[in-house]
Amino acid sequence: MTNRKFIVAFLISFLVYLLPEIVVSDAMLYITGGMFVASIDEVLKLFSVQNSNISFLLLAVILIGAIILFFQLKNKLFKYLFLFFIGLLLYIIDFGLHSFVSYDPEIKDRIILNSNIKAITFMLIGVLIKSFILSWIYYKGGKE
Repeated sequence: MTNRKFIVAFLISFLVYLLPEIVVSDAMLYITGGMFVASIDEVLKLFSVQNSNISFLLLAVILIGAIILFFQLKNKLFKYLFLFFIGLLLYIIDFGLHSFVSYDPEIKDRIILNSNIKAITFMLIGVLIKSFILSWIYYKGGKE
């Protein structure tokens, strides 16, 4: 029964992450990046900090904090809201993965996505990673 719960959660999260990628590639990456990273950058500007690496570090800290809070919550409504929030925050994985790839063959020291097969494979790897992490969080957080 428990494996079934994880598999169902994985399939649902896989579809939820895959469908926006099929419709408009990287749309959710830009939306979440705009929401979270741009907001964090604006707050950091108030403190005269203009380093984008700090934004991603803070985003990772917020993600970890949200996961910890998810495990502590007892109210199911708040748990599902936090699971949705965590699902959005998991796009930080895409930010990390995109630092290793490029569509421009002129850029050295990166994996060049110069074919559809490579681009689709890269997208599926990101979707699988996010789906697995979100499913694991849901599975472990629901064991009460």
